Amino acid sequence: MGRQVNEMKFNLLEIDLSSGEKKIVDLTDDVRQYVGGRGLGAKFLWDQVPEGTDPLSPQNILFFGIGPITGFLGSVTNVSALSPLTLLRGQSNMNGHFGAELIYAGYNAGLLLRGKADRPVYVYIKNDDVEIREGYVPSRDDILPDRFFEETIYNKYGEPKTLSREKFLETRKKTYLVFGLNEDGIPTKKTLKELGMEFVVPTLEKKLGKKLK
Repeated sequence: MGRQVNEMKFNLLEIDLSSGEKKIVDLTDDVRQYVGGRGLGAKFLWDQVPEGTDPLSPQNILFFGIGPITGFLGSVTNVSALSPLTLLRGQSNMNGHFGAELIYAGYNAGLLLRGKADRPVYVYIKNDDVEIREGYVPSRDDILPDRFFEETIYNKYGEPKTLSREKFLETRKKTYLVFGLNEDGIPTKKTLKELGMEFVVPTLEKKLGKKLK
């Protein structure tokens, strides 16, 4: 077992959201020296995030590091970035399948995200297939396919029914308000304050091009 670990190669998946560039980096030596995601996260922040960096800028990083025994016993992922709350290192651990799945996909040194996409996106990873896909926009994506509003359906009594798009949108609007969102599905300023995230308000307002209520 010890011999197998000593011969193991550790690969990092690095993605630049600004350029769309994706690459695999051999981090075998660093993983052996810093042992796990927590140590690697500290090294990345020290080496790659300059002093005085705005945590909400593209110069920050987001690193998902793998626990040293993830895949053998349990599954722990350490998430590291420059904290917008303290302007120091921010980190958190999470359990679940994410860390183990990264290893199974071949990225046993973790996932490093840098840069900033020009639109909402998410990262799709399945083995060697790594894609930056179009993300979720509530006002655009929080709706049923057109056929649900255009096709007639029948209840158990054989009576024809149609779904009103207008009623659906009105119900969606009311649901957003219940959960502290505005009509477009964006958190209100009050909601962000209650969550301790008021520091993102200026950035969000700049992105939206209008003031949050």
